[in-house]
Amino acid sequence: YPNIVLISIDTLRADHLGQYGHILPVSPWLDELSRHGTLFRDVSAQAPWTMPSHYSVFTGQYVSHHGLMLYHNRPHEDMQTMATILKSNGFDTAAFTGGAAMDKEFGYGVGFVLYKSPGIDFTQSIPEAIKFLKKRKHEAAGKPQNPLFLFLHGFDAHSPYIAPEPLNRFYVDHYEEELIDRGAIPKYTFIDQSV
Repeated sequence: YPNIVLISIDTLRADHLGQYGHILPVSPWLDELSRHGTLFRDVSAQAPWTMPSHYSVFTGQYVSHHGLMLYHNRPHEDMQTMATILKSNGFDTAAFTGGAAMDKEFGYGVGFVLYKSPGIDFTQSIPEAIKFLKKRKHEAAGKPQNPLFLFLHGFDAHSPYIAPEPLNRFYVDHYEEELIDRGAIPKYTFIDQSV
């Protein structure tokens, strides 16, 4: 089997990525990665927020079936996840996530030999994943390895999001104008600081 890497960038809009047709060069690394992997073009979220939506991705089930909708809920005990199925088929399984609604306590760790949440952003989870991959390669010492299912998740695009230079200049003229035109945000906002 080939290795499987599942990358979840929480709250990232697909229509703002090159591989989904955006005209600005804002995602060159992801665009290149998608040319060498599998890109899903017709996808619908099963819930409007992280926890239940991701558990639907992991189980292939509707929220009404897996039962994980709110923080006080837990998934049904008999629920198989992508990680449990892949592990039972000889895959090594590891996850590096942004924690919070993706925390192990909510059932996401089921089937993963390693499930770490080193911080909310990829700047924290990617270095941990790279350390893991280097250690895994070193321990193999040239011997064949089991295929790997690696899950990477981060909240980097979650609000409030301030893009780094030069990306912060791409949307100022277009995105905010679009929101103002639709009435989603007022043209001018006054905040009374005496309150």
